[in-house]
Amino acid sequence: MESTRTRELGTGLFIFLGFAALYFNRFQTDPGLRPSPFFTFFLVLAALAMAVHVIVNNKYLGHLVVVVYFVSTMLAGLLGITQAMLVY
Repeated sequence: MESTRTRELGTGLFIFLGFAALYFNRFQTDPGLRPSPFFTFFLVLAALAMAVHVIVNNKYLGHLVVVVYFVSTMLAGLLGITQAMLVY
């Protein structure tokens, strides 16, 4: 992660060298920080895992339930379940 000081020095160097057209939007966004398409799925999975662990009140049984849910959602397409509500 680059610091603000490094960014300011780099911008100053560009101006000093005569580059007139600076595209600040390219330097201010980091493509590595964009969420992946599966971000919402894993966020919902984390919330569900927390809820399951609170409800089950057993560490190993809670892990088992979450793993079974995760595997079943990954294999739902192979089983012929295509409805999003049925998968959830």
